[in-house]
Amino acid sequence: DGGTVFTSIKRVMSEYVIVYAVILLIVVLSFAAPAFLSMNNLMNVLRQTSMIAIIAVGMFFILVGGGIDISLGSLVGLTGIVFSAGIVKLGWSPLLAGIIALFVGAIAGSLTGTTVTYLGIPPFIATLGMQSVARGLTYVLTNAYPISGLPESIAFIGRGYLYYWEGIQAGIPWPVVIMIVVYLVAHFVSQKTKFGRFVYAAGGNSEAAYLSGI
Repeated sequence: DGGTVFTSIKRVMSEYVIVYAVILLIVVLSFAAPAFLSMNNLMNVLRQTSMIAIIAVGMFFILVGGGIDISLGSLVGLTGIVFSAGIVKLGWSPLLAGIIALFVGAIAGSLTGTTVTYLGIPPFIATLGMQSVARGLTYVLTNAYPISGLPESIAFIGRGYLYYWEGIQAGIPWPVVIMIVVYLVAHFVSQKTKFGRFVYAAGGNSEAAYLSGI
């Protein structure tokens, strides 16, 4: 009936309001700047936002689970410095540097999670402390100077293309490909796995989830 249809439309509008806002913004910008919808410009925009988009996937699981992590940006900086310094200053291979950088990030996250879970410290306070630690270590390791001289063998990760069309001077950047893969994996994990259901349950009602054995 009419009431059911109206309720369905209202639910769809409320659930996807961000999507509609983005579509409206694209429409406005396409009229304001005719080159906005060009393949080259769209890929440049996606490349520039891919890093934040990938980081947002990790934050998604934290927020859905009822937590918060303000140390995320500082930890990304620290792991990036570990990766870069390992290659440039210590002579590590890119694979070894990547593994160690991931290990550093995992240890930092585990320390924060343990502090919140077992010591009962609020996530905001725990991650604020980790933010200061990660930022301080980053400054100490770099002396507040950027690390340059990374080998060309890994340059494709940030500057390369999966495919490039010479005719239109545009291509599909590797960061965009990585972003899409990460989002597909995150969607599968959040919607199709036990872990994903547990995260939603804990975020919806932590006490009920605990009593249910989660």
